[in-house]
Amino acid sequence: MMEGEEKAAPQKAATEGLYAALSREDEAAAREDAAIIKTNLRSAAESVITVGQALVRQKVNLGHGRFLGWIDAEFGMTERSSQRFMKIAEVYSGNTTPVSHLGVKALYELAADSTPQEVRDRVEELFVDGKVVTPAKIRELKAEAKAAREEAERLRLKPPGVITVAIEDISLEDVFRRDVGDIAALAASIEKLGMLQWICIDPDHRLQAGYRRLLAAKHLGWTHIQAKVVPRGFTIQEAENETRKDLTPSELVALDRAIEQRIFVPAAP
Repeated sequence: MMEGEEKAAPQKAATEGLYAALSREDEAAAREDAAIIKTNLRSAAESVITVGQALVRQKVNLGHGRFLGWIDAEFGMTERSSQRFMKIAEVYSGNTTPVSHLGVKALYELAADSTPQEVRDRVEELFVDGKVVTPAKIRELKAEAKAAREEAERLRLKPPGVITVAIEDISLEDVFRRDVGDIAALAASIEKLGMLQWICIDPDHRLQAGYRRLLAAKHLGWTHIQAKVVPRGFTIQEAENETRKDLTPSELVALDRAIEQRIFVPAAP
């Protein structure tokens, strides 16, 4: 017996054992869909959707436990792979045109629960324009959509007295700071924790306080920022920088310990 035949024999026995437990009607339906899936398993978008539709039918027909045994015995398919096929069928069964040009990996990415509808609509627009859409492009579109949602939420939560202003409209004529320090580190902190303190501008959009925070926002690619409108006056810059008091070394140690306990000490059951 050849090596391939040795590997196929146990799989065939498992398949026949599974079918033996079914009624003739269910066995016939399962074998028919198995043939459909095998024919289309490695084909393009429409075939992938056909595979997904057949899997959906047999999951209902066989029940979850038998279904898992069936896809393993017939195709060596995992539950996760079957879920991907079925998800593609769920999303695109009624209209394959927008995805007829996509490969299997791109289909997986597009049909995933994490993909918002606006990304799917954008892929359809790209298809109409004759553009090639890869899995990497879909991930890029998803990242852009996520960033847009986060930005909209950030702007929605602005407190009273704070306005949203285009960064390019902010004048720096009143800025005296020259040593801005590590802007990348500040940007990373803002990206993680959000803008904890608003910048201040006067009614004519001249920056009065928060120059480093503004540079960090630019570093992150923001186009707009929330700002508190204050009267023009250099005393704000002076107060922000001269009256501020850094933590003492002992206070920094205590803060580090508190952070370590917060992160590493397990919660009580």
